[in-house]
Amino acid sequence: MKLGRRNPVDEELRFHLDRLTEMLEAEGMEPSQARAEATRRFGDLGKYRTACAAQWRSERQRADREGIVAQIRQDIRYGLRALVRAPGFAAVTVLTLALGIGANTAIFSVVHGVLFRPLGLADADRLVVVLESSPALGVESSVTSVPMLEDWREGTESLASLAAWQWWSFTLEDPVEAVELQGVRVSGNYFPTLGVVPQLGRLLDETDEIPGSRGTAVVISDRFWQGRYGGSPDALGSVLRLDGAAVEVVGVMPPNHVAPSPEADLWMPVGLSVVHPNYGRRTLQTVARLIPGATVESATREVRAIAERVAAENPEMSQGWSAHAVPLRERVVGEVRASILIAFASVGLLLLIACVNIANLLLARAATREREIAIRTALGAGRKRIARQLLTESVLLALLGGLAGIAVAFVAHGAILALEPGVLPRTEEIRLDVWVLAFAILLSLLTGVVFGLAPSLQAASVRLTSVLKQAGGRSSAGARHRRLRRALVVGQLALTLVLLCGAGLLARTFIELRNVDPGFQPDGVAAARIFLDTRRYRSSGEENLYYANLLERVRRIPGVASAGASSSLPMDPVAVNFDLPFRTETAAGVEAEEIPQADFRIVTPGYFETLRVPLLRGRLFDAGDRPETPKVILINRTMAERHWPGVDPVGRRLQTVFGGWEWYQIVGVVDDTRYYGLDAEPRPEMYVAEAQSAFASMTVVARATGSASALVPALRSAVREVDPLQPEQSAFAVTELISASIAAVRFYATLLGVFALVAMALAAAGVYGVLSYLVSQRTQEIGVRLALGSGRGEVVGLVVGSGMLVAAGGIGLGLLVAAGTMRFLSGMLFGVEALDPLTLGAVSAVLALSALVACLAPAWRASRLDPVAALRED
Repeated sequence: MKLGRRNPVDEELRFHLDRLTEMLEAEGMEPSQARAEATRRFGDLGKYRTACAAQWRSERQRADREGIVAQIRQDIRYGLRALVRAPGFAAVTVLTLALGIGANTAIFSVVHGVLFRPLGLADADRLVVVLESSPALGVESSVTSVPMLEDWREGTESLASLAAWQWWSFTLEDPVEAVELQGVRVSGNYFPTLGVVPQLGRLLDETDEIPGSRGTAVVISDRFWQGRYGGSPDALGSVLRLDGAAVEVVGVMPPNHVAPSPEADLWMPVGLSVVHPNYGRRTLQTVARLIPGATVESATREVRAIAERVAAENPEMSQGWSAHAVPLRERVVGEVRASILIAFASVGLLLLIACVNIANLLLARAATREREIAIRTALGAGRKRIARQLLTESVLLALLGGLAGIAVAFVAHGAILALEPGVLPRTEEIRLDVWVLAFAILLSLLTGVVFGLAPSLQAASVRLTSVLKQAGGRSSAGARHRRLRRALVVGQLALTLVLLCGAGLLARTFIELRNVDPGFQPDGVAAARIFLDTRRYRSSGEENLYYANLLERVRRIPGVASAGASSSLPMDPVAVNFDLPFRTETAAGVEAEEIPQADFRIVTPGYFETLRVPLLRGRLFDAGDRPETPKVILINRTMAERHWPGVDPVGRRLQTVFGGWEWYQIVGVVDDTRYYGLDAEPRPEMYVAEAQSAFASMTVVARATGSASALVPALRSAVREVDPLQPEQSAFAVTELISASIAAVRFYATLLGVFALVAMALAAAGVYGVLSYLVSQRTQEIGVRLALGSGRGEVVGLVVGSGMLVAAGGIGLGLLVAAGTMRFLSGMLFGVEALDPLTLGAVSAVLALSALVACLAPAWRASRLDPVAALRED
């Protein structure tokens, strides 16, 4: 093998071969023989060359690694010393980053907990919810009926199992005091469908389900187990008396199980029965598991075909109704997904604004260190080495800011959960775990690179000669630095305007909702939800008597002006709502497919007077409306205008499916109430008298002459006095329903408002920093102006004008960005357009005012310069 001459390995091998050749020549061999013998003794040169080359490369790489590690250690030590020498700069930077990273981490804990964390169910991606819908009625997602459930079970191939459940209220007849517990009645295949494993005992199965009966077995929640039994295994086999019947505790749910809600305490069999099929009685929630290979789309096609067939065969109950399947996760978080992601995007903008501020600070600091960097360059430091050193300082700042941000995140996380009014699902999954903290660290590193890259490259590109020629350490970058810093502030102001617009639109939405007339007066009204135990109150007469006695007792409470009851209150999430088909007298010959539907409610005398719902014509229900008298009904304004346009409906008749298509005479028209929220338009409604159509579940309302909150305890006492074994499910002031209906808008408006205020403060700081830098760079120019006779007011105008020019650019750019992004908020707005001119103008004015305030201090400082001292500066 021929050896090269320049390769270090070849030179080493040649050296040893030459030495061996010389030794053999000294022993008397001819040079050619000595060379051949040396080559023979040496062996395979190619093999040695390859091995030595590999060893040489390994040693060189190790040396390079050690050198890089040493340089990084040196950069870190130097960076820490540099930050210690500038404590004010370091403190401001770390605080700014802590706000941005802490807020992002806290919101990410919400995103991760609500949207991304697993549901805790076996193969949760195969779980779906099957829902009915009626586009004509504006119903997108409705529960279903028992016969429809059975039809789906028999007619679908995509669903391995289809389970049903419904909310229920159980009276625990405790020896001390009866308590109303929130529970769930489930079909026998509910737990197998979900794939839930108990932490103690067993769960319900199909052997526990008895048609038409609740059975004798109950499963309890971990919370109830800990509270009543102290977590003792002796709970298994114990007997609870629920709704007058003895049931045995057979199992305890796992602590992390929150389906269908973390509020559930008990699970009992639902006892499905299809003795009298009624497709219009929609009371069941569903959950199903897809077979392997099936999709949500295939399941939707099958359940929709069955629902449309049923609608054609039963138009009086299901005309216009269809069905669809949605993933369980989508059902749980779908309504809040967009809102949460918007909040996350907003806090991301806040962090970006903070990064711009830090980049400006670093640019300013780099300008003051140009001579230092130039000298280091003169001593042999390369540009890459200097850029890496400055970038290391940025990353150190970011990590320090990240550590402080984690502390801020703990505070912000607690504040978010405290402010959260119950609009977020899965709040028990929102926590600062290892994944969220890892996000904080990763975000810190990323921001360190983002905000440090531009200043590092800018500083590393400094020319040695130009810097050393500068007087007094003034920056050689000059106009270049000014342009870059102004551009950063323009971007910062633009992002801030976008945040302000979002917060402003949500604030306007909240105000508009507060100004909506709900159709009733909730102030001063207390309410108590009652779910009568149908095992003890078996007949309509017993139910009527109970509510008559209860209302008589409530009206005797001191300070009660009036009282009544209804099967549901406006905006009540626990309300029992029915939408039922009806016929008018003139619709006798109408095809079944055209039968309309309306919301159906059951009320007592005194209900409309207590809520102060206006009577538009006719009369309200009174004591003369009894079971034996002709059936009477009230309708609302929307129903009257839609089905009796231009005529008085009072005295006319209609039939409803409730009660078997009996005729009801319309005796009055009441004004519309917004049952489904302040942002939902009223729907056609009809009301029947409770004395003629008894109902077990009612909400009693009482108007107080004083505070509704003070009336709540007395209302509870009245319920228990009438029947100690029939406590209220809950009691509350009706104003809480109004507040809860707009809680989501208030929550997100508060979040975005806080983000926007912090962003505006950072943007104002950015304007202040740019102008302060500008004044320091133009000290001599300002001194010359003052020396030549310019007034101090002119200097103030010069500086303020420069700052407001930057602000105008940022506001203009921000308006363009807002025009393209505010449409994403459309689904959260009410009574205001996404590009509302008033909101855009107001936030622009607020941002301009904050920029003006930020301009005043540098402008005043510039106007106070001593011309002589300024002109003497080097």
